[in-house]
Amino acid sequence: MGWISRLFTGSEADRARSAAEASKERTDAEARDFERWTAAIPSEDKVTKAAAHVHLRNAATASEKGDAQGWLEAREQLELARSVYCRGRAALALAHPREAATLLLADAAETAAEIRDVEDRSAHCASIVELQAFCGDVRGARLTMEAVTESADQATAERALVLARATSETTDAARLIQELAGAESDDWGHEEILLTIVAEKCRKGDAAGARSILESIDDPELKARAWRSLAQAEARAGRLAEAREIASRIEDPLGAAQAWSDFALAQATHGDVAGALATVEGIQDQGARATAMGALAGALVEAGDDAKAAELLEKFEGVQARDDALTWVAEARVKKGDFAGAAAAIEDVQDDHLRSQELVSLAEAAQAAGKQELAGDSLRRALEGFERLQATRRYPPTWLARILVDARSRLGDLEGAEAVVNVIGEERERAELLGNLSYHVARLPGGGLERIEGLLDRHPGVLERLAIRQHAAQGLLSLVLSRAVKRTPSSLPQESAEQD
Repeated sequence: MGWISRLFTGSEADRARSAAEASKERTDAEARDFERWTAAIPSEDKVTKAAAHVHLRNAATASEKGDAQGWLEAREQLELARSVYCRGRAALALAHPREAATLLLADAAETAAEIRDVEDRSAHCASIVELQAFCGDVRGARLTMEAVTESADQATAERALVLARATSETTDAARLIQELAGAESDDWGHEEILLTIVAEKCRKGDAAGARSILESIDDPELKARAWRSLAQAEARAGRLAEAREIASRIEDPLGAAQAWSDFALAQATHGDVAGALATVEGIQDQGARATAMGALAGALVEAGDDAKAAELLEKFEGVQARDDALTWVAEARVKKGDFAGAAAAIEDVQDDHLRSQELVSLAEAAQAAGKQELAGDSLRRALEGFERLQATRRYPPTWLARILVDARSRLGDLEGAEAVVNVIGEERERAELLGNLSYHVARLPGGGLERIEGLLDRHPGVLERLAIRQHAAQGLLSLVLSRAVKRTPSSLPQESAEQD
């Protein structure tokens, strides 16, 4: 480089020093985040600070040289220190996912405050309030509420806070109704909110609390759905007699059929296959009976009764119902390690979108089991199926981009997923894809927080940073839920949604 160029760019030592100083700022910020996390999440972590301080001392020593090489060494040591702090937070996140999600949501709320458009900012903050309330961070949710300015968003946020309080405390139903009457209203009726509270209490195993709220619901259809949630909770707890009694008292025909569908699977899960078959035969609603038969076919495969499962599959008349049953069978075969059988079941699925989705799931399971060839082949076939769908149904390019990001993220190809994100030019669409990627990154078995920080570095847009933090928090929360939630017939969509 000539002397004139150096006048404008500075010396090599100056550039190295500037880079080292930038690294120090990032490392200091990461150290502050680590201190904030350790203050919020009690931990005995003494190793992280000690390891980071070694790198910081090395950086200080290297910088004393004052030449380009010294500053390069200092920068390297500072980046290592930063990485140590980040890995420390990642370990905390794995051990305490709910608390880590709360901290990430607080960061997301700060990011959302940077949005200039008032209505856009209000909507984003309301969605953060819902997640904060779910985490039990009522104080944080109240702070975020200050930026929720639109009446519809305020109603959504207030409802989330009421739900959080009602599901975490012993709250009298009459008092809840009184509070709801004085709150902002939206499309949700008060009894719909009570139904949601019942469902959440059931999910947490609080059958008594759910029952106390349930009695205040007057709408027959909503009450039937509430009783169904309670029957599910009792069945999951192994109290089949109580679940049977609840299912038998539901008067709404569809609600009763769905409750008996749930009960049949519970019977099969607890070893009473004959009883489950008898329950299924007694279900009057055709759709609910088909759903129960599909779930039961999967349970029979898992129990080793392939012949009976095949017999059940022959009874299906509708394509959608049979496809649904085949997904249960495929899942059961994966659980048993029968990947060839799972692939055969998926191959029989007629719906192109559902078959491609199931192939992605098979690829994910095969990779986790160390079957790399099967994983690669299943993913290839899935993506080919999605590409055909896009071509024949003329879906927009972003539809396929969402599919690609999700599939590659689930299989751990994070660089490939981010490469798809990078070809999207519009920030809002890119943010949506980054959110999807961040959700899966946060769920990585070894902890994904360090990669999340990398995404934040590479995607500095406000909506991008917001999506990354918010969806990483959702990924951590999903780890909490996955420990308690098991697939049931009620968790299945009634129709296959091909577009969001």
